[in-house]
Amino acid sequence: MKTVAKIIIRDNNSKILVLTRSSSHPVFANHLDFPGGEIELGENNKLAIVRETKEETGLVLSLRKIKVLFDKKINDDLIHILYSYQFNDIEPQLIMSWEHSSYLWINQEQLLKEPLPRNVDPYYKNVIDFLGS
Repeated sequence: MKTVAKIIIRDNNSKILVLTRSSSHPVFANHLDFPGGEIELGENNKLAIVRETKEETGLVLSLRKIKVLFDKKINDDLIHILYSYQFNDIEPQLIMSWEHSSYLWINQEQLLKEPLPRNVDPYYKNVIDFLGS
């Protein structure tokens, strides 16, 4: 079974970090995204989100500040986990990996108004639906 974990990172002004996938990304190129990815076999879920976040953004997360927002079995082959994290800084600076071309810090109301692409990543839509509920 595959497990994918993403994280909602907020700055000190409650703005949410949103990434844009690069044009060379193998899936959902140029779509909005959140830090995270597939958990490797035998890897601890929280350690995986710390690893993925550092690889994609350069941000170092403290394990004790990571909170679970949801853990959903999507089907027999897939689980989605969503975490949250609060930074004490205002818009921490990022070092982007090849997977993402840009980022922005956006308030939740603005994020929820962003149009969803026709072929949106189902995980991204789950996060947006969760934030909007």
